[in-house]
Amino acid sequence: EILWREWEDFSAQPDAQGLEAGDGPQFQFTVMSYNILAQDLMQQSSELYMHCHPDILNWNYRFANLMQEFQHWDPDILCLQEVQEDHYWEQLEPSLR
Repeated sequence: EILWREWEDFSAQPDAQGLEAGDGPQFQFTVMSYNILAQDLMQQSSELYMHCHPDILNWNYRFANLMQEFQHWDPDILCLQEVQEDHYWEQLEPSLR
């Protein structure tokens, strides 16, 4: 079974204050929020991922794909959840710097 992500695009949503484009100063930026799924947590609950081929659960495979995703979307602000500390300091922080 293939699981697809569903992205939500809020760029066409009206401003919370009801302003139309051009009504005042605007500052545009992009935000990406991503649950990394810490490798340690995934391995502790491996029964949740039995539907996934073991090769795609490998951290090196996932890291390369995560970096591709981040580079593709190039967000101004990147929020990451469930980041494993050693992965952050050894790979994510240097790569995102």
